[in-house]
Amino acid sequence: MTAMRGAPAFLGWIVSLAWLLAAPPVPAADAARAPEDALALHSPPVLRHYGAADGLPQVSANTLLRTHDGFLWISTFGGLVRFDGHEFRTFRSDGGDGGPPSRRIVSLYEDARLRLWIGTEDAGISVYERGRFRQLPVCGGRCLVHRVFSTDGRDVWALTSSGIVRIDPDRLREVDSAVIEGEYSLSARIGRQVLVGGLSGLLRYAGAGFEPVPLPDGHRWVGSMVGDGNAAWMTLDGSALYRLDLDSGRWTAMRGNLGRVARVLSDGAGGLYVSDDIEGTRRLARDGVETPLEGAERLHAISLVADADGALWIGTPGKGLWLLRDSRVDLLRSTAVPDAPGRVLAADGAGGMWLAMSCMSLWHLDAKGRQTAWPVEASVGEGCIHSLLHDAATGTLWIGTSGGSLARLAGGRVERVATWPQSSQVGIWKMRDGSFWTANLRFVGRLRFADDGTVEVVEHVPELAGMEVKRILDARAGGVWVVGDRGAFRVAGGAVVERWTPAQGISGRFFRALHEDADGVLWIGSYGYGLIRIERGRVRQYTEANGLFDDTVSCILPGADGRLWLAGNRGIGLLLDRDIGADGPLMRTLTVDDGLDPSELNGSPVPPCADDGAGHLWFAMMTGFARVTPARLRGWMGSAVPAAYIDHAAVSQVALDVSRPVALGVNAANLEIRYGAIDLLNPDKVRFRYRVTGLGDESGWIDAGDNRSLLLPSVPWGRLAFEVQARELGGAWSPSATLRLDRPRPWYRYQWVWMAVSLASLLALLWMTRERAVPDVDDALLARLRQPDAARDD
Repeated sequence: MTAMRGAPAFLGWIVSLAWLLAAPPVPAADAARAPEDALALHSPPVLRHYGAADGLPQVSANTLLRTHDGFLWISTFGGLVRFDGHEFRTFRSDGGDGGPPSRRIVSLYEDARLRLWIGTEDAGISVYERGRFRQLPVCGGRCLVHRVFSTDGRDVWALTSSGIVRIDPDRLREVDSAVIEGEYSLSARIGRQVLVGGLSGLLRYAGAGFEPVPLPDGHRWVGSMVGDGNAAWMTLDGSALYRLDLDSGRWTAMRGNLGRVARVLSDGAGGLYVSDDIEGTRRLARDGVETPLEGAERLHAISLVADADGALWIGTPGKGLWLLRDSRVDLLRSTAVPDAPGRVLAADGAGGMWLAMSCMSLWHLDAKGRQTAWPVEASVGEGCIHSLLHDAATGTLWIGTSGGSLARLAGGRVERVATWPQSSQVGIWKMRDGSFWTANLRFVGRLRFADDGTVEVVEHVPELAGMEVKRILDARAGGVWVVGDRGAFRVAGGAVVERWTPAQGISGRFFRALHEDADGVLWIGSYGYGLIRIERGRVRQYTEANGLFDDTVSCILPGADGRLWLAGNRGIGLLLDRDIGADGPLMRTLTVDDGLDPSELNGSPVPPCADDGAGHLWFAMMTGFARVTPARLRGWMGSAVPAAYIDHAAVSQVALDVSRPVALGVNAANLEIRYGAIDLLNPDKVRFRYRVTGLGDESGWIDAGDNRSLLLPSVPWGRLAFEVQARELGGAWSPSATLRLDRPRPWYRYQWVWMAVSLASLLALLWMTRERAVPDVDDALLARLRQPDAARDD
């Protein structure tokens, strides 16, 4: 861009030069000093607790079971609990939902037919199928059921206080029972064998009955037991850990002196753990080595379930339910001031990063993690850094401050090169042609440097004076894009040649980020007005109302695969597909639930995000910095789809069976529907839409937001289908959960019936009128004929 011509430009040069000359000389600083504090990069696990305040009826989670449909079931002494991520629903026999006959639930099992078996402490066994509970006539419906299991995946057995019971899975009746002396409450299936253990020792079942298995080293009872390949892990006598090889029958002592009530546990996905009330829960390797489970050091687990993405659900005796998951992001914090906000960052071109935190110091973190602090304040006169630019061509780091100064770090020294009094917030950018641009609250323009490297003059763009600029970058059509609180402007030849503001059909003008992709599509991030996509002059704007995860987009950062990363007030998101369809942006998001704590980007400095060129994306957060490694998130990058379901429907407060089509009566009214979605890890991101089909003029989808119920005072006639779908914000919609209704229209409600009745009435009236008129005529004629001839002649 060339200098502007005419008197206004000349006067601008004079003013800029006067500001530069007014800057007091500041001596350059020496090289970096030893830091008084340090930066700590860590990835703490995410631990979340669920207790009575969240809806659990009792704080001891005896058994956890993840069923085929995705629900997490929890047995407690306060009832049977079903969890979808959003709500704990408790089933009790006295709760109006026909729950199990006892509140004291001990064991859970899902059979090959996907039925849920519920073992109670004092009322035998119930089976839950298609929304209905059925009490089984096992042990008179009064026994304690320790465990329900299968020996081959098809049959069903129960360990009860009355003995070991085999149940016919078809008739749901007891086939036979083996009353054995002692107490056996544990089972483990290893290949074709089943082990049963408890206070009375250990038994083996191999198809011909149960036979005792001697315990090693004088031990007498089994405290816990899990199967693992061809082996079984057990705690014996409460404090010793052993491994039994089923093929050889050899016992291996792994450890003694465990804490009280020690347990060995499986997470259902191949992971082994050992837990007690002293050392908490630890991972257990096949060689017996225990490693602490970070985040669960003080949790005594009695049941575990692992999710497909590695999250671990932990049931405890007395401390409720816990969710433990690895963080998907790394956090960088100051050890001296852990809550200090991250401000601005820039890649160093060698896999490292320059970072400014709060108004404390400037840091360099190289690719190997070595860190160096630089004394910027001593050289520049202030320590609040607003912008950073690393010039790869010279290795110089340019620094813009919040107080109106521009400095550079080169050759191990920091020196101030310009100051604009009362201008505040200096931004600095470099274009592909080698030119430098700067902006503050007084002017926007191109820098000209003197031979000694100091700023000689700024070539102003008068139309943009006073604009708060967040980004300046090359424009594919020529010139540069300038983005800020007035909109987005393309500047070429010293003048604005293209603009995108509310006058061009865009809602809002507080822009914070801009990216122009290889196809020439313009992506603009705004504060409070979402994401704007402009292609060939056609504007599309996306907000939370049409699928965007956050109305604030302060950063747009292209990844190595070309997909765009967005960041704002609610987290960091990945745009999965740039071709945005009618359902809005398809995205995955990182929030507090993923370890991003806090989840708000500090979007004011320049720039707030950067790619270090070594496979990491960095973001300045309201506390410290976040580092995202896309290669580590490949499994996460696919769209997560919650499972929608319909939980309850009623007409005039009379419950309906939602598992099958429902016939409604003539007087049906006040249709109430409750629906939900199974999303255990991100329930706060779930949104719904619904529609009713079968009305003739098919209605479109209705956005329900996060509402989970619907009331229709009037129920339409005919065969109807209520459909509901769910998705995470920015994700794909789930398949529909459907409730089919049939409300036959009575004969008197059809229009043609009334038309036929009206027509029949009209015909009858006409006929009756004709019958009355003909006799009158006949009588008059007859009377006339009877008159004498003379009278007739008259």
